[in-house]
Amino acid sequence: MVRPQCILLDAGPVIFLHERGVWLRFCEVFDVVIPEIVADDEALFHSRDELTGAARAINVRAEEAAGRVTAVAATASEFGALLSGFSDDFAMGLHEGELEGLAPLTAPGSLHHCALGTGEGAGVRAGRWRGLS
Repeated sequence: MVRPQCILLDAGPVIFLHERGVWLRFCEVFDVVIPEIVADDEALFHSRDELTGAARAINVRAEEAAGRVTAVAATASEFGALLSGFSDDFAMGLHEGELEGLAPLTAPGSLHHCALGTGEGAGVRAGRWRGLS
């Protein structure tokens, strides 16, 4: 069975899923895609177990090595194609993870059929403009 893709554009959803203890289940249900910049910086964040309050480091690269997530990197031409579709003011409101996560969507045959996970309003709007749910 093919799992639907879900691209997580920032650290918020990753931390939230860990804190709620549903990260592993989420990765079973979805083919999880995370921008390289989020994967590289994610280890700096800690989640808190909702029941115990204990802090735990999150290591997205270890999740990638275990086959639970895929990290994607955007090319300069993908960044350019993405940004050309937005006004300068709007583009300035997107952070690096959102840009890197959305940029590959400009390529033919890319991640067009996936859900979007982000806690940022600009990321949601940009994703909707790219046809994501």
